[in-house]
Amino acid sequence: MRDLPKFYDLFSNRQLKAGVTRRHNHILNGMVKFGLKPGHNVLEVGCGIGTLTGLIGKFLENGSLLALDFSPESINIAKKRLKGLKNVELLEKNFLKFETDKRFDVVVFPDVLEHIPLENHFELFKKAANLMATDAFIYINIPNPYYLSWCKQKNPEVLQIIDQPVYSDKLINDIYPHGLMIYYLETYSLWVKNDYQVIVLKKSNDQNNFPEIPYKPKPIFSRVKNRLKSFW
Repeated sequence: MRDLPKFYDLFSNRQLKAGVTRRHNHILNGMVKFGLKPGHNVLEVGCGIGTLTGLIGKFLENGSLLALDFSPESINIAKKRLKGLKNVELLEKNFLKFETDKRFDVVVFPDVLEHIPLENHFELFKKAANLMATDAFIYINIPNPYYLSWCKQKNPEVLQIIDQPVYSDKLINDIYPHGLMIYYLETYSLWVKNDYQVIVLKKSNDQNNFPEIPYKPKPIFSRVKNRLKSFW
């Protein structure tokens, strides 16, 4: 763990060269899909040089973003890149040692869980759950664990200092004791087929209201048209 900040201090140069990619845009769009609002308070864990941070900060018209990273160099670069965003606060901090009285509407882990030792995930989710406001959600983007396992065998040079698969059975054991549940999980394709997963967590005690969805029948013309298609 002591070597991790040093690794990511050096890794920040690689992030600078890559800049904002479609991965960052996909994460922001996913957060919006699951309820991110312009007035929300957001916590980003593992912000690096602030590539996703800038996108979220611009979206939050009257909200705020607190972004953490334990790499001093990454935070320094992020502060220079995002100095015009007054609603963004950047802190050099290890999330596991982070303390605040604030509560957040969204907590996002953008491709960071796979770089945190698995034995720390139980405490990590305990802390994340305690920082969630009512009706909040946690948004996780990670490599598909099966793809990451394949990379370890076939393409290890693309991996970082810690790059471990996060399988769903391990995730379940780490989240459910803290009152969290998997609300959504999807495997999707970004750079190669089925290389990423998005996982949304919510508090299980928030799942106590299930209003009926009104049924709106399609116009008769559409129903007749669909039946004719099925027939032919």
